[in-house]
Amino acid sequence: MKRPTAHRWLVLASLSLVAACSASGSAELGVGGPLGADASVRRDGTVTDTGRRTDTGRSTDTGRSTDTGRPATNDGSVPGRDGGTTLPGDDGGTTVPGKDGGTTSPGCGAREMCGNGLDDNCNGRVDEDCACVPGMTQRCFPGDPALAGRGVCVYGTSTCEGTGEFGSWSACVGAGAPRAVECGMGMDFRCNGNVDEGCECAVGSTRACYTGPAGSEARGACRAGTQTCAAIPGGSAWGGCTGEITPAARDLCDGVDRDCNGTANDGCTCAIGANRLCYTGPAGTQSVGICRSGTQPCVRGADGVSTTWGGCTNEVRPAAAEVCANGLDDNCNGMVDEGCPPPSTTCPTGQPRCGSVCCAAGEACAANICVGNGQLRFTLTWDVMADLDLHVVPPCGTEIYYGRLSTCGGTLDRDSCPALRATDGADRCNGPENIFWPSAPASGTYLVCVNPWQMNSGSTARWTLNVYRGTMLIRTFTGTRNSSTSYVRCTRTAASFVGEITI
Repeated sequence: MKRPTAHRWLVLASLSLVAACSASGSAELGVGGPLGADASVRRDGTVTDTGRRTDTGRSTDTGRSTDTGRPATNDGSVPGRDGGTTLPGDDGGTTVPGKDGGTTSPGCGAREMCGNGLDDNCNGRVDEDCACVPGMTQRCFPGDPALAGRGVCVYGTSTCEGTGEFGSWSACVGAGAPRAVECGMGMDFRCNGNVDEGCECAVGSTRACYTGPAGSEARGACRAGTQTCAAIPGGSAWGGCTGEITPAARDLCDGVDRDCNGTANDGCTCAIGANRLCYTGPAGTQSVGICRSGTQPCVRGADGVSTTWGGCTNEVRPAAAEVCANGLDDNCNGMVDEGCPPPSTTCPTGQPRCGSVCCAAGEACAANICVGNGQLRFTLTWDVMADLDLHVVPPCGTEIYYGRLSTCGGTLDRDSCPALRATDGADRCNGPENIFWPSAPASGTYLVCVNPWQMNSGSTARWTLNVYRGTMLIRTFTGTRNSSTSYVRCTRTAASFVGEITI
């Protein structure tokens, strides 16, 4: 057999490799000890070496392959040289042997170790300057060997290239490398065994949050907010709590528990927007004669936060003296027209008496007030100080009320106590309101409503609505109202609807 050239022996000796053919026909390089001076290589791949070896303590182990065909793992573990989940040394241990056979930690070395598919000197190249048999492949990983096979740092593949008896390894293709962490992917992006490292949450996700004192959330005005997960350098974190409502320093006397202690209006005399009945006249005169209660609104105190009751408005107190011939108890002492000359006992023909006065011809008397009368009349009265409004919709369909005093032949001639302010000295704010037709009304259906425009807080008005044809009472409606409202058109479905008559 022809002996190899000296150059060929130097290459084989420096790499400690011999060519071997696998059963499937692929060739790999086995790892062995340095060859002796008289070693030779047969064409069938066997080696004859009659010289002395440089290290008799280690086995040549020419039967082991650098790639068993087992896939690299991607579960955060570090695969070994034989495809396992650890990184064993040449003797099957779990550490990488050093130059002297010791157990140094994985990482960058001073020089490349041929045949292991790793970038031992961390220069970005794998097994550079290492000879190989053209056509062979091996798994490879460029970069820090300690990262190989961890997380996204998967092994790639390199191929022995060349046309001669020996070639060189190509660049490593398909290997992974550490990269920026993508939170929420459940992967080890830094190849250190840690999944989602630096990630507190999945970017874009949200959660409820609350920074107020324990026990105050969802009490009174206090409400939870929302946190959104955002990317930060090196990972992710929850952002600030937005949209939450935490306890205020104190309540604002508006009926809302703003300090979230379970009690609204702490430290408040009253709640803003509230009203109460009031009367400042002499004791014993309230609700006697023309005297009526007024209302007090709740207002802010001098500090702009606390509250107090404001002045009494719209009350009616006793007059200084009795007004004769009006049929009213003006000084609220329980007597009418005391000290006044006796009124005439008769009124001119066609003029009805109303208290101590005579109404004009064509008028009628309602609650000691003269009102218009004719062929049809709707007259509303009630028993407490309030502003109730009478609405009538005649057959023509156009509503008659305080906003439209006359239409379709009918007229509203008396609007009692608008907005709780007396119409005149005879108005005691309990009616009457009066709509009448002086001549023959249209035939058809008339809708009737009683709407409570304004009332004192806590009061209930009992009302009576009489319907007359001439001087004959033909229908009476009664009911109660106990809360203020705004204008509501009179229809059969309105809350203020009383009923209907057809003539």
